Amino acid sequence: MILSLKLCCKFLADKHLCAEKKQVRIYHILREAFISEVMHH
Repeated sequence: MILSLKLCCKFLADKHLCAEKKQVRIYHILREAFISEVMHH
């Protein structure tokens, strides 16, 4: 997960489209979704 974000960041870096805060927000959303999914099972 983190690795793919870093790769995405590298890929978009030359275009200055790497929004670190947005990536962190997406990571936390996915992490929370994963945790809630695990907790329900």
